[in-house]
Amino acid sequence: DNRKDPSRWRSSELVQLFWAFSVLQLDVVHYEHLPAKGLQNNWTDLPPRDLSLLAWSFANSNSESLAMEVGKIAAAGLPKLRDFDNQGISNLVWALGAVSLADREVFSRVGTLVSAGDFTARQVTNISWGYATA
Repeated sequence: DNRKDPSRWRSSELVQLFWAFSVLQLDVVHYEHLPAKGLQNNWTDLPPRDLSLLAWSFANSNSESLAMEVGKIAAAGLPKLRDFDNQGISNLVWALGAVSLADREVFSRVGTLVSAGDFTARQVTNISWGYATA
């Protein structure tokens, strides 16, 4: 039964777990003890939705070690950036800003997507905030 053996959880389930921890402001400093330990070496295997949720969750946490992973997550998302939905792009750039990490390549590509896309005012505001605070 997967519920009793978290090491067998799917990556999307773990991403949702981290998101829930972040929203509830629960301490996830010791996330390396969770079954996601191997997940951190495989950011490139995650789909865009999971990458954006994870980046947002880690940036929103109180954990310095998790915040350091945001740059790695953004780098893994760069080749897939066109596959992100607008909210996912907004979350990713917000996360970079929240951890004060200016990823010029991500920012440049996002700028191109924003100018050609149909982003809401809130999404553009979050992206702008990420640019300004990174």
